[in-house]
Order: sequence, then structure tokens, then C-alpha cells
Amino acid sequence: MSVVLAFEPDPTKVDELGEIVRMHFGAELTFVTSAYAAITAINQRTPDLVLVGKSVSGDQRVKVTSHIASSGVRIPILDVPDLAAEQASGFGRFGLPGRKKKAKADDADRRVAFARQVGTILESADASKKAD
Repeated sequence: MSVVLAFEPDPTKVDELGEIVRMHFGAELTFVTSAYAAITAINQRTPDLVLVGKSVSGDQRVKVTSHIASSGVRIPILDVPDLAAEQASGFGRFGLPGRKKKAKADDADRRVAFARQVGTILESADASKKAD
């Protein structure tokens, strides 16, 4: 079973990431909200993939990526896109209707592209484990 570590300070993202990681790929998801917790989780069990949320600050990101780099183990890191960007209203820039539908389509496309990236990385990790 693949192991994915999600570093995202916003706990409302758990369900979105869980749906992609657990339901689509059957991977184990560990969700952490701080760099310290991410580093601790990496030390306890090396993940096959680290997901980093948009709300992670630059210095927190550097701490985690530096730790991964110094570990000597190659762990892919993937930025999590906005999987469900919210629109303030259903109207576009000039007050014309229909903008909201386009935003939902873009969200779906972004979600599918992200899921494909996760799947590709996890498949590669599984193949490496079987080769060892």
C-alpha cells in the first residue's frame, strides 16, 4: 500500500485530498498541519509522496523540503492545486451569467489533472517497491 503525506494547515482540505488519495488509489493518507509534524511523520515512516498545500508558508515549505533532501531518500513532492475554487457569485467580470459553470469545469479539469499526477507517482513508487 502506498503512503501519502499531506502537509496542509487548512484541515478543511482533508476530505478533498482523502477522496483522491484513498478512494481512487487505495493509498494511506497521513494529514499534518505543521512542518514539525511533517518532519516527524517522515522520520517515522517514509512516504511515497508528499503533498504540499497552497496555504503552507515559504519557510515551512523550505523546512520540509530541506529535511527530505537531507534524508538521502528520494520522495516526490507535489503542490496541491485549488481543487474547488469558490466564486463569489455566478457572474463574470462584466456581470454576465455563465461564468460559474466555466469555473466548475476548470475545477473538475484541475482535479482530474492532479489525480493523474498522484496516480503516476504512486504507480512508479509501487513499481520501485516490487523491483526491490
